[in-house]
Amino acid sequence: MLASTRERVRDNTPRQINDRIEFETARNIAYYSGQDEAAVQKRLDELDQEWDIDRLLEAHTAGIAIGGFLLGAVMNRKWFVLPGLAGCFLLQYALEGWCPQLSVFRRLGFRTAEEIAQERCALLQSRKQPAKPK
Repeated sequence: MLASTRERVRDNTPRQINDRIEFETARNIAYYSGQDEAAVQKRLDELDQEWDIDRLLEAHTAGIAIGGFLLGAVMNRKWFVLPGLAGCFLLQYALEGWCPQLSVFRRLGFRTAEEIAQERCALLQSRKQPAKPK
């Protein structure tokens, strides 16, 4: 059975990494919710530019495949194994939500599109709430 699209990355990420990403997201929401409109808008713009884990893995795999192809064409045909492996890992990621690079990139703080969207939605919601008196 194939992994569910929505939770496949989180299901294949160690709990402590998911917890750290959730903590950072909650910290961002708490901090920016108390800031002025310009700061919130700047953070929303940053979120629009943030690469999610899918985009990163696709770009990384494409880079490995292109590099392996070029090395195979110029140096030695044995390098052609890299594009094959990269393709296998990308297929495994698409089907199961796991590949060898996933843990490394998640440890570096890369989030899923849904995790980014949760922060974005919370910040948009905070704009609609009247500011609490100090």
